[in-house]
Amino acid sequence: DLSRRAALLEQSAVKSTHLAQQAQGLAAENAQLRSLMALRQREGITVEMADILYETREAVTRKVVIDKGLVHSMAAGMPVIDSAGLIGQVVRTYPLTSEVNLIIDRDQATPVQVARNGLRAVAYGGVEGGMLEIRFMAGNADIKEGDELFTSGLDGIYPANLPVAKVVQIDRSTAVGFARIVCQPLAGVTRHRHVAVVTRQVKLPDAPPKEELDDKKRGKKSKTASAMSVEQKP
Repeated sequence: DLSRRAALLEQSAVKSTHLAQQAQGLAAENAQLRSLMALRQREGITVEMADILYETREAVTRKVVIDKGLVHSMAAGMPVIDSAGLIGQVVRTYPLTSEVNLIIDRDQATPVQVARNGLRAVAYGGVEGGMLEIRFMAGNADIKEGDELFTSGLDGIYPANLPVAKVVQIDRSTAVGFARIVCQPLAGVTRHRHVAVVTRQVKLPDAPPKEELDDKKRGKKSKTASAMSVEQKP
């Protein structure tokens, strides 16, 4: 029966297509896992592999839940990355899971640096279409479309030189004196399932105690006063 043969051939073609798509998906997933495993070799940081379980169903926030929690030594503030760059930051921990604020969340601010010239700025989430925005940047600032932004490492939270975003649009014609700069995240913020949590990084030197700073200020003032008194002597 020709119709039956045609139906069997169609079913076979659908099955082959499905298997090919599965194989392609597994190959992409394996490639991402290999890239994440390579992060373990990054000098100065230690990472814990994790999987995204689900995205929280909140209309105004962008958060995900990962399958690592307090029993895995997760803590609020830890950066979350994938093989392409920064994903977000752990904001709440539970025994077996943790909640992660994505960098595109409206309440998330990421200190960044322009790779081309070292210009520092802050990238904010909450922009339509899953984009980021640099605010309060002077209209004549040296920043161009295509510039890539990396974490500066100066905030003591994110390791330095993690890819964050690429500048895709600049509007310098605003009346308030600041340019409107829109950036596209480089990492798979809404795509990948496997991520890595930075559990340890090179610690920045502690700031001097307040008493020491006050002593230095007092010493500087006394030296200035002494110099002025010498100058005033006949």
